[in-house]
Amino acid sequence: MRIRSRYTVMNTFDEGTLIYNWKNGAQVFITKGEYNEDILALTNNECDKIKKAELMQLFTVESKTDEIMQVVINYYKNAFDPTKLSFIIMPNNICNFNCRYCYQNHDKKQINGEIADRFIQAVKNHYYQNGLTEFYIEWVRR
Repeated sequence: MRIRSRYTVMNTFDEGTLIYNWKNGAQVFITKGEYNEDILALTNNECDKIKKAELMQLFTVESKTDEIMQVVINYYKNAFDPTKLSFIIMPNNICNFNCRYCYQNHDKKQINGEIADRFIQAVKNHYYQNGLTEFYIEWVRR
């Protein structure tokens, strides 16, 4: 038995209905003239009556599906994926936020050539060991 996904939201406006799924990003806008049996079945959570496969796949799930666990698993797969690497680089370590809970020592150090070379070598090593599908660097100047 299929049910509407807990992440599927339907908002009705004068012009029609926007159907959006927060988990997979799928969205469709149905004008009032385009309403059909599938949209009514989705609206009434009678999802086994939906005939259009795309609508069923994007906005419904099997009733036994633990969608929250799927989101948690997906989060951890992405958060600890070794093929994705990101850094925030503060080249002079000057931070003026002065947060009470901060564990960093902000003694105005600057990155020297040796540290930069070691950083580049570490990224290269990571690339050769794991491959990279995503690499992101944010350069913060203060």
